[in-house]
Amino acid sequence: MTHQGQDPYGGGTPPPPAQQPGYQQQAPPPGQPGGMGHQPPVQDAGLQPPVANLLSYLFLGLGGLIVFLTQRHPEVRFHGAQSLLMGIGLVVLYIGLSIVFTLFLFVDPTGGILITLIGLLVYTLLPLATLVLIIYLCVQGYNQKHVKMPIVGNIAEKWAGGPAPM
Repeated sequence: MTHQGQDPYGGGTPPPPAQQPGYQQQAPPPGQPGGMGHQPPVQDAGLQPPVANLLSYLFLGLGGLIVFLTQRHPEVRFHGAQSLLMGIGLVVLYIGLSIVFTLFLFVDPTGGILITLIGLLVYTLLPLATLVLIIYLCVQGYNQKHVKMPIVGNIAEKWAGGPAPM
């Protein structure tokens, strides 16, 4: 049995507040060390520009769209927009070539062998040229070079907010 003024833990002095039952530590007020006024600044959680540039070209079209929509850096947005526009352009080119070759086969069935050979050549060389271009743009983007492709480069600069400062 404890008397008023005596320590319930059996010692002469009561334990520190943190060891008392039901104690909850309070945060220091703002402006005090450890308070809300001294929190470290929040850093941008975005990708590093070289990595974002590389990813935009590596996953041509879709990667460019994701990078363009999620990143704020103007140069990164340029690479994302250019990749997106190139991806759209390649899809349109493949569909257009398919239509042209199909029409030629229907119009001139006797010259079908020649058209088929030209089609095979185009459909073999175009993906190889695209792969080489993607590798080139991935390397240049990772090295943070501003490589502007014809036609789509100007549009990409407008979308990204103008030419990036060098």
